[in-house]
Parts: sequence; C-alpha cells; structure tokens
Amino acid sequence: MFNLFTFGVVAVLLLTAYLYVSIDRRLSRKNGDKPLYDVPSKPIDVSSLTPTIKRLRENPSARLHFQPQTQVRRSRLIAAAKGIVTDLEFFRHRQEEHASHNQ
Repeated sequence: MFNLFTFGVVAVLLLTAYLYVSIDRRLSRKNGDKPLYDVPSKPIDVSSLTPTIKRLRENPSARLHFQPQTQVRRSRLIAAAKGIVTDLEFFRHRQEEHASHNQ
C-alpha cells in the first residue's frame, strides 16, 4: 500500500499542480488574456437540425438508435480505467498473491 514517502510525493505533486494552475490563471487575468473557455459563441444553422427534430417528434424511441455509440464509448472508457487501476502496484501485488494461492 502507500507508505509515508509515496504519500508525501503525491501531496507535493498535487500542491505543485494546484499552485501552477492558480498562478497561471492569475497571470493571464492580469495580462488581460481571455480564458480558453470564454470563447464567443457562434450562431448555428438550425435548418440542418429540422429533419432530426421532426423525426424525433414523430418517433420518440428513435433516439435509442444513437445509444449503441455512447455505450461503446462508455465501455471503452470503463475498460481503460480498469486497465489503469489493475496496473497499479498495489493490485499487481494482489494478483501475484492470488496466483500463488491458486497453484
């Protein structure tokens, strides 16, 4: 598990990242720069959305056809997160212990 040194390193890294971001924000505001998320909005052409809106009004369950794409993305994200977590040293240690008990 985590020892005191690892905890200290993680705490220092998080504090450093927080300070870097806060100083960067402060300097960009001082220089008059606009934040990245403060982008002026642009009008969109809603005429291209009209057929989709009409189709959804006629058949509300038609939205279900779009869900498999989001399900695939969600399952890939979950698989990636599972891979990252299982690659952590703590869980690799557990897997090795489990494998030695099964033999």
